[in-house]
Amino acid sequence: MIRPGQLHIGIIEDNLDLQQNLAEYLEAHPDTLCPVQATDYESFFAQWKIHPHLNMILCDINLPGERSGIDCVRTIRRQSHEIDIIMLTVHDNEDYIFDALYAGAKWLLAKRQFAGGSSGGHP
Repeated sequence: MIRPGQLHIGIIEDNLDLQQNLAEYLEAHPDTLCPVQATDYESFFAQWKIHPHLNMILCDINLPGERSGIDCVRTIRRQSHEIDIIMLTVHDNEDYIFDALYAGAKWLLAKRQFAGGSSGGHP
């Protein structure tokens, strides 16, 4: 369960270095935990069943496999409208941005702001 003032964040990012950097940065704040860290759609939902009390998710827009980050957002939104979802992307293509926001993401962050500008992994 989440205590008042505590933030539980899920990270869905196939670049393990970026995923780890984000988790370490976020967990440096004493009231922030990243209990769910996944590299793809399937592993996120398997972990979310174990740790269902998330109030924010950072999700790569492109994930390896058949399901994208946008698919992930759609599935999350079918189950919860309470979780804030921030998409991570290397794209500045308006179609990707529109699709992510239409699916239910609240914000988009450019990956170039993290990890020295390298997207690594899958774009």
